[in-house]
Amino acid sequence: MTYLFNDRLKNFFRKLFCIFPQNLFLYIFLLLILINLCLIPIYLRKTTHSSLQNVHIYENVFRISWFNASPDGYEREILSINNEILCPTIIVNEGDLINVTIINESNEEITIHWHGLYQRNTFHMDGVPGISQCSILPNQSFNYLFSTNNQSGTYWYHSHHLIQYGDGLKGIFIIQNPNDPFQHFYDNEEIFQITDWYHIPVHILLNTYLTGTINDPIPDCLLFNGIGQFNCHLYENCSFYRSIIQTNSRKRYRIINTSIYSTITITIDQHQMKLIEMDGIYLNGNEIVQSIRINPGQRYSFLLHGNENSSQNYWIRVTTHPFIQFNNQYLQSNHSTVYAILQYNSNEFLPSFHSLHNDFHLIQQSILNGQHFVDEINLIPMNLTKYEIPKKKVFQTIILNAQFKGGNPGGMFFNNEMFIHPRNTTFLSLILQKNQSEIHWPSTITIKENEIYDIIINNNDYSSHPFHLHGHHVWILSQGKSNEGFLNQTQYETMNFNLNNVIYRDTFSVTPYSYLIFRFYSNNPGIWMLHCHNDWHLQIGMAFVFVESPKLIQQTHSNLSIPDKCYK
Repeated sequence: MTYLFNDRLKNFFRKLFCIFPQNLFLYIFLLLILINLCLIPIYLRKTTHSSLQNVHIYENVFRISWFNASPDGYEREILSINNEILCPTIIVNEGDLINVTIINESNEEITIHWHGLYQRNTFHMDGVPGISQCSILPNQSFNYLFSTNNQSGTYWYHSHHLIQYGDGLKGIFIIQNPNDPFQHFYDNEEIFQITDWYHIPVHILLNTYLTGTINDPIPDCLLFNGIGQFNCHLYENCSFYRSIIQTNSRKRYRIINTSIYSTITITIDQHQMKLIEMDGIYLNGNEIVQSIRINPGQRYSFLLHGNENSSQNYWIRVTTHPFIQFNNQYLQSNHSTVYAILQYNSNEFLPSFHSLHNDFHLIQQSILNGQHFVDEINLIPMNLTKYEIPKKKVFQTIILNAQFKGGNPGGMFFNNEMFIHPRNTTFLSLILQKNQSEIHWPSTITIKENEIYDIIINNNDYSSHPFHLHGHHVWILSQGKSNEGFLNQTQYETMNFNLNNVIYRDTFSVTPYSYLIFRFYSNNPGIWMLHCHNDWHLQIGMAFVFVESPKLIQQTHSNLSIPDKCYK
């Protein structure tokens, strides 16, 4: 077609030249137009080829199995990847493709969820059993293949089958942004992965927990990048993670709370932290703090400026918050703080023992504040258009009343319904195979595409709950303090929301006997779970599912081979 077009142009110009043989200027002008027209396809080909060159494919094989290890000095079985305490860290660029093959060499079912990834047009890769896929059975494999699209930031991945990631099956997922607005403010970066840790494997504790004979199990300690201090004395045979920083340098730290239960606070002796990212969203960079409170599933990035002249090292502390019980009593694990070392240059000595508790007052203040208002506040997103609330009228307000009911084992209910995962099928199969336009299941609702939804969570419970919504970030419109009470539709309609500089994240918390209002835009067809990231509570039903645009799901996933039943 291109060559035919060019021949016609040549014939046209020959005739034109015969008509105007004396007008050399006109001929040259038209010839220049021809040259530019012929170059357009070449330019387009080069542009396309260049953009494809910048897209890389991350490929890996994850062999999942049980093995023995002692990350804190106490030996126990760990469920992880390739026989390593820490699962592989995935580091890619925005727009890269992910191609990970899971080989299940364990004796139980497995799925992998990619926490915070939108999975736009690849909802079937979200990794929730009974929702987007069947579980990967023992001795079977599964291929996760998806694009990071236009996302960047700090994310993580973890098993979404039962409570497996509490036994180790989780890793970090970093998407670098070539246009990072803070890239000129730091020289290098590092990851802090924090998790709570149990000496009795959590899959064993879960069996007892589901009988209703114990409360939420309290972890034994914390791990800092896979290292803890349990069976040791600090100045004798303890192991510490060391973060090396050069004097007068600038470093970016990404911290991820991968705990199944623990809210944590981090402090670094005699250093301040400038917050620049939250759950993959850039902040305006104006918040400088001495401590950061982080709920399960949440992530932050902060900048740290190395001292100009330092002949000493400093303690990094991560402390778990006390755990509230049904009688309003707070309990704490026996080893509530894990220590790491901020090491300057090649100085390998330990920080001063006398400075071990220097930040005690900061930690206590963070814990006290967290009992009244769980999430960090004043976290204003960078002024980017993609973070702004769409200027559309709210289509529907949905009120979710959360409450624990019953006993032995009891459950967590939304609007008097407890969510239970489908066992032998998936919601995706019901839409594709059964051609259902709605899914009739407890704690499930169908919503329309490209509409604005306001969700009110009323928490009629004595503990706070960190929630995560799959497939979306949300705008936090309002958060009540502890014991502030609940909202109804009439009260909601009288509220005036500040729609500028709104907190925008994917994991957020509601305080005890109080409420939270968030808004999201249904622009990502899929079946998305909203659930408590205190994973003990998810196991007893604290989840709600949004079936977003079933007809569009059928269109975008019609070419998939989805089994009707998970077990034959």
